[in-house]
Amino acid sequence: MSFTGGPRYMYAHYLDALAICRKLGNPQFFITFTCNVNWPEIKRYMADYPYLTPSDRADVVFQVFEQKIQALLAFLKTEKTFGDVTGVLYTVEFQKRGLPHCHTLLWVNSESKIKEAQDVDRFVSAELPDPEVDP
Repeated sequence: MSFTGGPRYMYAHYLDALAICRKLGNPQFFITFTCNVNWPEIKRYMADYPYLTPSDRADVVFQVFEQKIQALLAFLKTEKTFGDVTGVLYTVEFQKRGLPHCHTLLWVNSESKIKEAQDVDRFVSAELPDPEVDP
């Protein structure tokens, strides 16, 4: 029997992350990716069960979320949004509401690394959602 989440398990993964950093250097990007119960795949499945909520079917939510993570990682590697990816490390956590989110460390090659403060604006932006469109 294996138990994930205990101190020994977490320490082993911490050591693994340090070994990766020793090999690849410091990660260049930290990306947080959050599950959305309004994704069409989840909505389509839940439409067959109107008496259930997505939190009642965490298995379905997580399966869709895992597929989305894999699609995101494939996108980052093939489209090279942040440059040539040399390494990826991610962990999935669950919020109190039961929704998963993913924290990702991304390593890129030296030519793709951010070298000046102005380079950050190519990757980071923020906007407030329209309360009428997305309440």
